[in-house]
Amino acid sequence: MLAGGLAAALIASGAALITTTPAVAATEHVLAAGIAPDDTSYLGWHLETGDAAQLADVWNGLRTDPAGDVYALKGLVATGAPGLAVADGAALGALITGATIVGTGDILLEVPYSITDSAAPGTILAWGTLRTAAPVASGAAPTLGTSFVSSRAVGLAGTAIAANTAAPLSDFLAAFDSYGEDVRYSGYGFYTVGQFPPAVVSSIAFAGDTATFGRTVSSIPVGSTVNVAASQIRPDESSYTGWHEGYANATPAYEVTTTGLSFGNGANSQIIDGLATPIATTDPFPLFTSLAVTVVSGEAFLQVPVFFGPGATFATLRPAAGATAGATGVALSDQWVSSRAIPATSVTPAIAANSPVALGELLEALVAQGGNVQILAFGVLAQSSAPAVVADVSFNGVRYSFVPQLAATGVDQAVTFTGAAAGLALLLSGVFLVVLRRRRA
Repeated sequence: MLAGGLAAALIASGAALITTTPAVAATEHVLAAGIAPDDTSYLGWHLETGDAAQLADVWNGLRTDPAGDVYALKGLVATGAPGLAVADGAALGALITGATIVGTGDILLEVPYSITDSAAPGTILAWGTLRTAAPVASGAAPTLGTSFVSSRAVGLAGTAIAANTAAPLSDFLAAFDSYGEDVRYSGYGFYTVGQFPPAVVSSIAFAGDTATFGRTVSSIPVGSTVNVAASQIRPDESSYTGWHEGYANATPAYEVTTTGLSFGNGANSQIIDGLATPIATTDPFPLFTSLAVTVVSGEAFLQVPVFFGPGATFATLRPAAGATAGATGVALSDQWVSSRAIPATSVTPAIAANSPVALGELLEALVAQGGNVQILAFGVLAQSSAPAVVADVSFNGVRYSFVPQLAATGVDQAVTFTGAAAGLALLLSGVFLVVLRRRRA
């Protein structure tokens, strides 16, 4: 353990182990705002540092302070109460070896413990905070052989372990049992040191409790459908607002057929809908997860042009891999790329242009630049090497269908005949009329 602030934090957590009020095990989603900045009230999630700014909700969990140590605990007893009693050290060991933390970066598991007089639970014989000596592997539980340390010395006679000395978990359990009294725990949590990129804690499970962390992203269901006709797609960017071709192709590389938008024909083509009023937001996550595309054939890429940062830098975001036949939605864990490099900030690393990263990470990097992210348009791209047919694109609760309306209802569209075909059609219709008249005569 580190000296100074860490020791004070551990003393504060241990000092709260004095009478019993167990909390009910639960599955919960915890936001940064729901974590108290200190242990004034021990029951529930709290920090030991008094600085609520050390945690932030991000797409995949709680982002921890990149510049300082973070101690976050879920207290399972009220302030002044002793911990929850277990049968013995082995029983506490079973809880610890069943615990998992999912996240990225260096994260350590912490468990405050106490040994109390079985005849007088208010009498504390030993207490401290047990933690893993090294960062845990994401999603992997400790074993009895995993090295732990205790913030305070513990154990009698031959089982004694000095404070802040690494030893297998099994040795600590034997030290707890050496007192022959009640073994208790008062909570569980995680500890991170300052690091960059910052550690992110996605979830923690302990003794029947499971806590997940991170942004809550509201879904935007499709509520209406708009039909997009060929005449509504301009062949160039002479005007950005509305549906148009984003590439300057000498010959149009797109057309609307009975099955949808056919594009990437002979040249790369991007058909996008420029918004009359860009959407300026610090929460672009639900807008991106509202995107979807239905591909009939070929390979199509969703496209979202944006401005980001105080200088309104332009970039186009798209999936790293195109969508193929079928309906494809968007998840924040999907790999996306940005056409423009995104600079590092104090909490997000730099992202190189056209370098695949999780969409959630990409959006967090844009938000961290400051100011609003401005969504300018949305649409689809097809490359000439893999032309595509797209039936529809969805964004922000609206489905845009490229399937001609009459064809979509199953009614045949009007057919126009030219040249020889027209003459043949007229000749056949004339023969039919002559035959009909003769039959009526």
